[in-house]
Amino acid sequence: ISSAASDVYKRQWPDPGLDAYVQALQVRIQKDANINVVLQACKCIDALCRGLRQEGAAYMYVLPTLLEKLKERKPSTVDVLQSTLDAMYGCGPLSDILEPVSSAATHKNPAVKGGSVRFLGRCIAKSSTTSSPLQAADVKVIAALLVQLMSDGAGDVRDAAAVSYTHLTLPTICS
Repeated sequence: ISSAASDVYKRQWPDPGLDAYVQALQVRIQKDANINVVLQACKCIDALCRGLRQEGAAYMYVLPTLLEKLKERKPSTVDVLQSTLDAMYGCGPLSDILEPVSSAATHKNPAVKGGSVRFLGRCIAKSSTTSSPLQAADVKVIAALLVQLMSDGAGDVRDAAAVSYTHLTLPTICS
């Protein structure tokens, strides 16, 4: 598992065997009780996504599994998950992550909600600094989701939604 993570950011090319490999990593993330195995699997997916770049969009199906794992409490675990999520965003457009993030934002666990909204905020911030601007349809969906989450019962979720909403509106205010 760690051989893919050791060669971080080396350009990778799609291979038909990678799908089975990614599926096996996803199962490890979902079901393994040993958190070190889960973290190594996340690091491997991180390295693959960063290496595959746009060709890694085929593996976005792992995104809901990663968002579900945000319920972990240890900061080191959350940092690895956040890094892997950020690498996954680099594989595809913002519209590809909206459905899984919207689903995770309605999760019963506030840690999953907050982590998902913070991930969305990072994606919005990155899209405003790149050459791929936000689509009007995406902005409408994101704004509705964030406004709804600003009235959530958990303070962490409200704060994350407010910060993400700021990232969403800031480019339009400045231009």
